[in-house]
Amino acid sequence: MEVKQKVINILDYDLVIFDLDGTLVDTAPDIVETIKYILNYFDCEMKTDEEIIRSIGGGARKVLLKSMGDKGEENIDEALVVFRDYYIENCAIKSTLYPYVTQLLDFLKKNHVSLALCTLKIKEATLRILSELRLVDYFDMIITADDISVPKPDPQGILKILDQLKISSDRAVIIGDTVSDIMAGKNGDIETVGVIYGYDSQQAIENAKPGFIIKNLNELLGK
Repeated sequence: MEVKQKVINILDYDLVIFDLDGTLVDTAPDIVETIKYILNYFDCEMKTDEEIIRSIGGGARKVLLKSMGDKGEENIDEALVVFRDYYIENCAIKSTLYPYVTQLLDFLKKNHVSLALCTLKIKEATLRILSELRLVDYFDMIITADDISVPKPDPQGILKILDQLKISSDRAVIIGDTVSDIMAGKNGDIETVGVIYGYDSQQAIENAKPGFIIKNLNELLGK
């Protein structure tokens, strides 16, 4: 699919599915602090904030394995438990909304577009972040890592949303910041929008060839 040069008209769709981390919310600061806690806990070599941020994407297991080095594989099960407990308690301390998130969600709701969230974050942390940032009530359906057996880029979460909300794939679009988001959308046969302010690089997003690429959510407001 070639990247379209024109800006997508988001109101052409009945359903917009959002990724969370790196798309709606900059969760990196709290993830970084949690990974640093894990590295100390398991006496691993400490990583810089930038190194940890580059490892974000694909869920907690992948971040931990990338960050813990040689101690990752042998300690991953325990590390996931420690990560879950610590992160749930500290996931909404420094996390902030990206620009124009509430304006876009208000705009879509006003125009009767259904909204869903499809994230690899665990449910308890997802709901805490959404509640703290007053986003939870916008969504008609929320799919987290706890709701699926196979993560993005598999389309399982997307297909669950389409089925539950009774919306056909040609009437839906996913907006995300990673290659996994784009590929999940393609695998689910829905339109894709890649944002380039999140955690995957602009080059990675371009190489994934989403239907559309945007620099800012404001572009979806038609302004």
